[in-house]
Amino acid sequence: MNTKLVYLSLVVVFVFTSCESSDGNDEVPVIFAPNAIEHFDINNRDNASDIRLFFNFSQSIQHVKEFRVLLVPEVEQSNVGVTSFFIADDRVQIVTAKQGDVKLTLDPLLKDINGDNIRNAISYSIAVAAIHKSSEEDSKFSIANQSLTLTTTELRDLYISNSRGNSVVVIDEVTGELIGDFVSPAIGGLGNTQEMIINDAGDFLVTGLNNTALKLYDGATGAFIRDFTNGYVLGAPTKTSIGPDNLIYVSQWTNDINNVARFNYETGAFVDEFVTGVDRAMGHAWDSNGNYYLALFGTPSIVKYDSQGNELAKIGEGLLQGPVNVWVDESRNGLFVVDWSVGQVKEFDLATGNFKSNLVTGMQRVEGFLFGRDNALYLCDWQNNSVNEYDLTSGASRRIMQFDVLNNPNGVIYGPNIDPN
Repeated sequence: MNTKLVYLSLVVVFVFTSCESSDGNDEVPVIFAPNAIEHFDINNRDNASDIRLFFNFSQSIQHVKEFRVLLVPEVEQSNVGVTSFFIADDRVQIVTAKQGDVKLTLDPLLKDINGDNIRNAISYSIAVAAIHKSSEEDSKFSIANQSLTLTTTELRDLYISNSRGNSVVVIDEVTGELIGDFVSPAIGGLGNTQEMIINDAGDFLVTGLNNTALKLYDGATGAFIRDFTNGYVLGAPTKTSIGPDNLIYVSQWTNDINNVARFNYETGAFVDEFVTGVDRAMGHAWDSNGNYYLALFGTPSIVKYDSQGNELAKIGEGLLQGPVNVWVDESRNGLFVVDWSVGQVKEFDLATGNFKSNLVTGMQRVEGFLFGRDNALYLCDWQNNSVNEYDLTSGASRRIMQFDVLNNPNGVIYGPNIDPN
């Protein structure tokens, strides 16, 4: 994305403040304050609509009229009381009461508690109140004491190849929310989605196991444009990469077309078959010397080739059971392999090919990877229908994003940021 987006860096410490009844009237039903307040930056409009707000209200809403939200300069949070929620309309956002989790984007016209516009270099806390139906003074509120530092960063969403859903699905990276379909199921004849690439024009090149060509989709709308590759009939295309020679490399799954084909990046015209006779080829990677690494699912191993396609070595024979992706990290002297069959990411010595350790374990059927912000590693769990986030260095689990719409997800890339709303 070319647009610079603002990211709210949050250090979260929750401080809950409750308002007590002023007159001690025991007949007034007691309500509780909202809790679990979180907020995120989701855009760059320089107003309150940059903020996505989550909170929870576990009590029945029988005696709750509505929720109200305030943006409070951090230095003034101690001055907030129940009466603060009954000030001018442009300083308070009213939210329909509901039990359970509440998620919303703040109103772009919302000002802070002082009537000032939301702006950079000011730290805000968010206060959320449950407004009592019969006694406003018995309303209850919580303040999330959060330090918000406005910084310039690029916000992008996670685009998931949803294989059995025959689609591409979008998840908001910041909030972890499901956005929805980007490429709708089977549009353009897409069948069994495998891999995505975004070209220089911002459009999506997508492979489907049931298709005979890469398909081109509009990068803004997800609309089908046309079949992109030409001059060669692909046989169950799987993983796709842009090589250092600026050619498109496409692996093929079928036994009778067991080759990695190359195509022109600009026109989609067939160039050649780079390597042939490989059993169910999958993911690709290159090192700084131009050596090419190919994951073979059928004869479980990583095959290393020189830049001309001459085989140099086989890595992981007898240790790998179903490799589907591979990447090179020369700073760690590591060759990392995503093994679908055992739900692990394995690390091999890049120089010797010897096994070093497991970076990630405990997944069911892992396929597809992406390096994310804050040293994140995203992996798809094909069987668990989830996208999991790990620490790229330690392999420690961070979060699991699981949705009913996911049906054997097997690839993840960054794409344009879309509002959760």
